[in-house]
Amino acid sequence: MSLRSSLSSSHGAHPKALINITFPTPTPAPECTYHVLFTLPPAVFVDKFEPPFNEHSIARTWGKMDLELPIHALPTQSSSFAMLQIERRDDTEGLTGAEVEVPLHVRYPRPRSGGGYNHVKMDWPLFILACPGGGPTAQGLLLDKLPPPFSNPFNNPPHAVTIFPPRGDNTTFEFVLPVGNSDDLLVVQLATAGLVLFCFVWVGRALLRASSRLQSSSSGKQE
Repeated sequence: MSLRSSLSSSHGAHPKALINITFPTPTPAPECTYHVLFTLPPAVFVDKFEPPFNEHSIARTWGKMDLELPIHALPTQSSSFAMLQIERRDDTEGLTGAEVEVPLHVRYPRPRSGGGYNHVKMDWPLFILACPGGGPTAQGLLLDKLPPPFSNPFNNPPHAVTIFPPRGDNTTFEFVLPVGNSDDLLVVQLATAGLVLFCFVWVGRALLRASSRLQSSSSGKQE
Protein backbone atom coordinates (compact mmCIF):
# COMPACT_ATOMS: atom_id res chain seq x y z
CA MET A 1 0.00 0.00 0.00
CA SER A 2 1.19 3.50 -0.82
CA LEU A 3 -0.01 6.56 1.09
CA ARG A 4 1.26 9.98 0.07
CA SER A 5 0.41 13.33 1.62
CA SER A 6 1.55 16.78 0.58
CA LEU A 7 0.59 20.42 0.91
CA SER A 8 -0.54 22.62 -1.97
CA SER A 9 1.58 25.35 -0.36
CA SER A 10 3.44 25.60 2.93
CA HIS A 11 2.96 29.38 3.05
CA GLY A 12 -0.29 31.13 3.81
CA ALA A 13 -3.23 30.48 6.10
CA HIS A 14 -5.36 28.37 3.74
CA PRO A 15 -3.37 25.45 2.27
CA LYS A 16 -4.80 22.15 1.03
CA ALA A 17 -3.68 18.70 2.13
CA LEU A 18 -3.42 16.42 -0.91
CA ILE A 19 -3.99 12.77 0.04
CA ASN A 20 -3.42 9.84 -2.33
CA ILE A 21 -3.75 6.15 -1.40
CA THR A 22 -3.02 3.25 -3.73
CA PHE A 23 -3.54 -0.46 -3.04
CA PRO A 24 -1.76 -3.29 -4.81
CA THR A 25 -3.71 -6.43 -5.69
CA PRO A 26 -5.61 -8.10 -4.11
CA THR A 27 -7.73 -5.07 -3.37
CA PRO A 28 -10.09 -4.71 -0.37
CA ALA A 29 -13.68 -5.88 -0.74
CA PRO A 30 -16.01 -3.38 -2.48
CA GLU A 31 -18.10 -2.89 0.68
CA CYS A 32 -15.09 -1.60 2.62
CA THR A 33 -14.77 2.14 3.10
CA TYR A 34 -11.69 4.36 3.19
CA HIS A 35 -11.13 7.16 5.68
CA VAL A 36 -8.43 9.60 6.69
CA LEU A 37 -8.11 10.76 10.29
CA PHE A 38 -6.35 14.07 10.95
CA THR A 39 -4.90 14.99 14.33
CA LEU A 40 -4.95 18.77 14.26
CA PRO A 41 -2.69 20.85 16.50
CA PRO A 42 -4.33 23.91 18.12
CA ALA A 43 -3.00 26.15 15.33
CA VAL A 44 -4.81 24.21 12.56
CA PHE A 45 -8.52 23.60 11.97
CA VAL A 46 -10.93 22.43 9.28
CA ASP A 47 -14.29 23.93 8.34
CA LYS A 48 -16.89 21.15 8.37
CA PHE A 49 -19.25 23.31 6.28
CA GLU A 50 -16.70 23.54 3.46
CA PRO A 51 -16.20 20.97 0.66
CA PRO A 52 -15.37 18.12 0.83
CA PHE A 53 -16.65 17.84 4.43
CA ASN A 54 -20.15 19.11 3.66
CA GLU A 55 -20.43 16.69 0.70
CA HIS A 56 -20.03 13.47 2.69
CA SER A 57 -22.43 11.88 5.14
CA ILE A 58 -19.51 10.27 6.97
CA ALA A 59 -17.39 13.24 7.94
CA ARG A 60 -16.85 14.00 11.60
CA THR A 61 -14.92 16.42 13.75
CA TRP A 62 -14.05 16.26 17.43
CA GLY A 63 -12.79 19.10 19.58
CA LYS A 64 -12.76 22.87 19.29
CA MET A 65 -13.20 24.15 15.73
CA ASP A 66 -13.79 27.83 16.52
CA LEU A 67 -13.54 29.36 13.09
CA GLU A 68 -11.06 32.18 12.53
CA LEU A 69 -10.08 32.61 16.18
CA PRO A 70 -6.38 33.44 16.51
CA ILE A 71 -4.31 30.87 18.34
CA HIS A 72 -4.00 32.94 21.52
CA ALA A 73 -7.80 33.41 21.77
CA LEU A 74 -8.62 29.69 22.00
CA PRO A 75 -10.17 28.58 25.32
CA THR A 76 -7.94 25.48 25.38
CA GLN A 77 -4.69 24.56 23.66
CA SER A 78 -5.58 20.92 22.93
CA SER A 79 -5.58 18.97 19.68
CA SER A 80 -8.73 18.32 17.66
CA PHE A 81 -9.58 15.58 15.18
CA ALA A 82 -11.25 15.39 11.78
CA MET A 83 -12.18 12.25 9.85
CA LEU A 84 -13.37 12.10 6.27
CA GLN A 85 -14.56 9.18 4.15
CA ILE A 86 -12.93 9.22 0.73
CA GLU A 87 -14.11 7.62 -2.47
CA ARG A 88 -12.63 4.42 -3.84
CA ARG A 89 -11.06 4.70 -7.30
CA ASP A 90 -10.14 1.97 -9.82
CA ASP A 91 -7.65 2.82 -12.57
CA THR A 92 -6.89 1.20 -15.91
CA GLU A 93 -3.93 -0.75 -14.51
CA GLY A 94 -6.08 -2.65 -12.04
CA LEU A 95 -4.96 -0.69 -8.99
CA THR A 96 -7.47 0.53 -6.44
CA GLY A 97 -7.06 3.60 -4.31
CA ALA A 98 -8.52 6.92 -3.28
CA GLU A 99 -7.59 10.57 -3.35
CA VAL A 100 -8.94 13.79 -1.88
CA GLU A 101 -8.01 17.42 -1.32
CA VAL A 102 -8.72 18.65 2.20
CA PRO A 103 -8.74 22.42 2.85
CA LEU A 104 -6.90 23.34 6.04
CA HIS A 105 -6.87 26.64 7.89
CA VAL A 106 -4.01 27.89 10.05
CA ARG A 107 -4.80 30.30 12.86
CA TYR A 108 -3.13 33.68 13.02
CA PRO A 109 -0.36 33.80 15.62
CA ARG A 110 -0.05 36.42 18.33
CA PRO A 111 1.80 39.52 17.04
CA ARG A 112 5.25 40.08 18.49
CA SER A 113 7.90 42.75 18.38
CA GLY A 114 9.77 42.59 15.11
CA GLY A 115 7.27 40.22 13.45
CA GLY A 116 8.88 37.31 11.63
CA TYR A 117 7.52 33.84 10.87
CA ASN A 118 6.07 30.92 12.82
CA HIS A 119 6.63 27.30 11.80
CA VAL A 120 3.76 24.95 12.63
CA LYS A 121 4.12 21.19 12.22
CA MET A 122 1.34 18.62 11.85
CA ASP A 123 1.52 14.86 11.36
CA TRP A 124 0.24 13.28 8.18
CA PRO A 125 -3.23 11.75 8.58
CA LEU A 126 -3.81 8.11 9.43
CA PHE A 127 -5.45 5.98 6.76
CA ILE A 128 -8.31 3.79 8.00
CA LEU A 129 -9.82 0.80 6.22
CA ALA A 130 -13.24 -0.14 7.66
CA CYS A 131 -15.04 -3.30 6.56
CA PRO A 132 -18.51 -4.33 7.85
CA GLY A 133 -18.70 -7.34 10.16
CA GLY A 134 -16.77 -8.50 13.17
CA GLY A 135 -15.33 -6.33 15.88
CA PRO A 136 -12.52 -3.81 15.81
CA THR A 137 -9.05 -5.23 15.47
CA ALA A 138 -6.30 -4.51 17.97
CA GLN A 139 -5.15 -1.68 15.72
CA GLY A 140 -8.69 -0.33 15.56
CA LEU A 141 -8.76 0.05 19.33
CA LEU A 142 -6.55 3.10 18.86
CA LEU A 143 -9.74 4.98 17.99
CA ASP A 144 -11.25 4.04 21.35
CA LYS A 145 -8.35 5.75 23.12
CA LEU A 146 -9.35 9.20 21.88
CA PRO A 147 -10.20 11.35 24.92
CA PRO A 148 -13.87 12.23 25.64
CA PRO A 149 -16.07 13.49 24.05
CA PHE A 150 -14.45 11.79 21.05
CA SER A 151 -15.92 8.44 20.04
CA ASN A 152 -15.21 5.55 17.69
CA PRO A 153 -17.61 5.98 14.73
CA PHE A 154 -17.24 2.33 13.71
CA ASN A 155 -18.74 0.71 16.82
CA ASN A 156 -22.33 0.67 15.56
CA PRO A 157 -22.70 -1.36 13.44
CA PRO A 158 -19.46 -3.22 14.17
CA HIS A 159 -16.65 -2.94 11.66
CA ALA A 160 -13.30 -4.59 11.29
CA VAL A 161 -10.99 -1.58 11.38
CA THR A 162 -7.39 -1.48 10.23
CA ILE A 163 -5.26 1.62 10.73
CA PHE A 164 -2.29 2.36 8.49
CA PRO A 165 0.11 4.94 9.94
CA PRO A 166 2.07 7.10 7.50
CA ARG A 167 5.50 5.84 6.52
CA GLY A 168 8.50 7.65 5.13
CA ASP A 169 11.46 9.81 6.05
CA ASN A 170 9.29 12.87 6.60
CA THR A 171 5.65 12.34 7.55
CA THR A 172 4.79 15.82 8.77
CA PHE A 173 3.32 18.92 7.20
CA GLU A 174 5.03 22.21 7.97
CA PHE A 175 3.22 25.53 7.69
CA VAL A 176 5.05 28.86 7.54
CA LEU A 177 2.97 31.80 8.78
CA PRO A 178 3.91 35.49 8.88
CA VAL A 179 3.65 37.04 12.35
CA GLY A 180 2.33 40.56 12.76
CA ASN A 181 4.71 43.17 14.12
CA SER A 182 3.34 44.42 17.44
CA ASP A 183 5.45 47.57 17.02
CA ASP A 184 2.98 48.62 14.31
CA LEU A 185 -0.06 48.18 16.57
CA LEU A 186 -0.50 51.88 17.35
CA VAL A 187 -0.30 52.83 13.68
CA VAL A 188 -2.87 50.17 12.76
CA GLN A 189 -5.24 51.27 15.54
CA LEU A 190 -5.02 54.94 14.54
CA ALA A 191 -5.49 54.14 10.85
CA THR A 192 -8.48 51.91 11.63
CA ALA A 193 -10.07 54.56 13.85
CA GLY A 194 -9.49 57.19 11.16
CA LEU A 195 -11.07 55.02 8.48
CA VAL A 196 -14.11 54.26 10.65
CA LEU A 197 -14.54 57.97 11.40
CA PHE A 198 -14.24 58.87 7.72
CA CYS A 199 -16.88 56.28 6.77
CA PHE A 200 -19.19 57.53 9.53
CA VAL A 201 -18.89 61.14 8.31
CA TRP A 202 -19.33 60.12 4.66
CA VAL A 203 -22.47 58.06 5.39
CA GLY A 204 -23.90 60.84 7.60
CA ARG A 205 -23.26 63.44 4.88
CA ALA A 206 -24.89 61.21 2.26
CA LEU A 207 -27.96 60.73 4.48
CA LEU A 208 -28.28 64.47 5.07
CA ARG A 209 -28.04 65.23 1.34
CA ALA A 210 -30.62 62.56 0.53
CA SER A 211 -32.95 63.90 3.21
CA SER A 212 -32.53 67.44 1.87
CA ARG A 213 -33.38 66.33 -1.68
CA LEU A 214 -36.48 64.49 -0.48
CA GLN A 215 -37.68 67.54 1.41
CA SER A 216 -37.11 69.79 -1.63
CA SER A 217 -38.97 67.37 -3.87
CA SER A 218 -41.87 67.17 -1.42
CA SER A 219 -42.09 70.98 -1.16
CA GLY A 220 -42.13 71.34 -4.96
CA LYS A 221 -45.01 68.89 -5.33
CA GLN A 222 -47.08 70.69 -2.67
CA GLU A 223 -46.69 74.02 -4.52
